[in-house]
Amino acid sequence: MSENRIQVPDPELMRRAGTRMVTAMVLVLILTAPLTIGGISLAAQGELPGLPLAVGGAVLQLCCLVLVVATLRIRRTLDGRTIARSALLTAFIMGVGLLVLATGSKNLGRPKTERSPGHRDSALPIGARCGGRSAR
Repeated sequence: MSENRIQVPDPELMRRAGTRMVTAMVLVLILTAPLTIGGISLAAQGELPGLPLAVGGAVLQLCCLVLVVATLRIRRTLDGRTIARSALLTAFIMGVGLLVLATGSKNLGRPKTERSPGHRDSALPIGARCGGRSAR
């Protein structure tokens, strides 16, 4: 195995990942379209509360598209039981970029004393729910 290839434990899972991600993207686009369209129509009528809906829906759809493109790029480099290290690095950089975007957009407009990382606020309720189930 070459040093610029990474071994994959389950290549079949990698082959199916592209189809699953495209299906998930179509569902997200269908479900967030009313949010985005409603926000755009409110903003076009001069209602500023519609602007976060329009921008949030568009950013969510764009992030979903970025994740699907990263997945398909990794899948395209699958050769036997290995994938290209460069594709995995690109996907990692895209993921970090999306995390920075989420953190920055969450903190936008808040006073400096109230700012917090977005991933911490969203992970705490999920962890609390999962921890409660495992304790039972």
